[in-house]
Formats: sequence, C-alpha cells, structure tokens
Amino acid sequence: MQYIAIIRGINVGGHNNVNMKVLREALEHAGFKDVRTYIQSGNVILRSHLRKIESIETSLSKLLKASFDVNVPVIVRNEQEWERTVKRNSYLKSTDDHTKLLVTFLSETPSSADVKATSLFRFPHDEFVIDGKDIYLFCKDGYGKSDIPNTFFEKHLKVTGTTRNWRTVLEVSSMLHV
Repeated sequence: MQYIAIIRGINVGGHNNVNMKVLREALEHAGFKDVRTYIQSGNVILRSHLRKIESIETSLSKLLKASFDVNVPVIVRNEQEWERTVKRNSYLKSTDDHTKLLVTFLSETPSSADVKATSLFRFPHDEFVIDGKDIYLFCKDGYGKSDIPNTFFEKHLKVTGTTRNWRTVLEVSSMLHV
C-alpha cells in the first residue's frame, strides 16, 4: 500500500532544511520502498512494510531527527484516505479558483465537542469545513492573508495539523496513480 507523509515545517524560511534527494535515500536505506517526493515542502509518497500509520509516523519522525536533526510533526495518510480528501472538498462547487483552496491535515480526528465549538468561529475573508481528520479551507484573499493558520485549529481542536494548497493535494494524488 502507498502512504503519503506530510512533513510540517521543513525547508521554510531557511529553517529545518532537508534535501529531498538525501531524504529519499535515507528513507530507502531505512526500508521504505518506491519513495518519491513532491516539491521541497515535505510531501513524500512511499510504500512500507509497516501497516500501522502511527508506526510509520514514528519511524519517519525518528529518521528526521537522527538524519537531519529536525524535530517536526509528521502526518501520514494511506492512499484511500488521500483520495477521500480529494473527493470530499465541498468548496470545489463554490469556486473554480483553486489557488484559494487548501486542506489542513490533522494528526487525529478531533472530539465532536471541539469540532462543534470551532465551527462556530467566523472570519470575514475565510471559510472552513471540518471533515474528520481534514479541514477544507477557502481563503478568498489567499492563504498568505488568511486569519486562520494551523495554530488556530491546533489550539481549538487540540490536535496537530499541517496545511497544503489544493494544487499540491491534486499533484500528490496524480503521483499515486503513476
């Protein structure tokens, strides 16, 4: 089975620099197969003998720390979960401008009480829908001017998250089928 590792906070603003070629080699050396990366921001497709997503996340986190001295969140989805994310974006019906669409991937499903409370927040230029371990964002002025960064969701939902733009989500999806 293919898995997608979404590594948060690498190669951003000169911090937590990780060369993707070296990362691929380190992952292959650690036993992962068919390792591919998409751009420099920590999107990795791989196959693993490990079957539990938590085990893959732990293994990747340890590898990043040991090989690159980088301690950042790693969120893993299997290919079925990724395709579910692609299919369930309700904002695709609202806009053709995919540059305004993003997904925040959560490390786990937040509690229903936290989802309910967080869903009450409103922002003048941004909208969001929480759907299990995914949050779909529509940022009318772009994510760079958004009022709702990862930290907002992490604080209110009490789970770790990392965000990818819709183009990246679709590109990773297409790489699953190559």
